[in-house]
Amino acid sequence: AQNAVNNAIRDGRIERKPCQICGTSDGVHGHHRDYAKPLEVTWLCPRCHHRMHAIFPELEGVNKGPTP
Repeated sequence: AQNAVNNAIRDGRIERKPCQICGTSDGVHGHHRDYAKPLEVTWLCPRCHHRMHAIFPELEGVNKGPTP
């Protein structure tokens, strides 16, 4: 999913946006809610991404597939 987003950014198919929580543009990356939809991302900075998973730990690993 990360490679798909990076390739889409490189190819101009999607555009990196500011963090959807705090609005910063520093270090923003795409957060995947569903890995089956690799180009559907929520743009988050590392700080907000970490906070989101701390507040909603049930989101960790959603739709990543079975763990070994």
